[in-house]
Amino acid sequence: MPVGYKIVPGGSVEESAKSTSSVATVVPAALLIMLIVLMVQLQSFGRLFLVLSVAPFGLIGVVAALLIAGKSLGFVAILGVLALVGMIVRNSVILVDQIDTEIAHGRAPWDAVIEATLHRFRPILLTAAAAILGMIPIAPTVFWDRWPIPSWAAWRWPRC
Repeated sequence: MPVGYKIVPGGSVEESAKSTSSVATVVPAALLIMLIVLMVQLQSFGRLFLVLSVAPFGLIGVVAALLIAGKSLGFVAILGVLALVGMIVRNSVILVDQIDTEIAHGRAPWDAVIEATLHRFRPILLTAAAAILGMIPIAPTVFWDRWPIPSWAAWRWPRC
């Protein structure tokens, strides 16, 4: 490039970076609140770690889906990952609670796991399907396509 010219990201790249940074500032506080609520609800560090240990398995599906689709981890994908982690944690809490209920009714631990899974399979599947179907409309689009940025707004005059 000639002297005095430079390339400055603008338009959707700049807006996406702003949105990602605004989400990133809130995520630590949200995670802390989520941990506190889960600890109060589960009343055990062991159950808390069990529930949270399942969340990273969702990342396997996220990475596979992004690779198959040829997409990058953009703003919409980050929101999808956060929603997926929330759904996985919620489903884990439901199963752990049902397992505890089955054990309280006198079942052996392994039988309680099987019975809880059979008992809660359909509700978990239906809520997961509803969440997936709700995200399909935003999946193929870029977040900024809804609010198009005029072509002149993406242009930055070089500083001399």
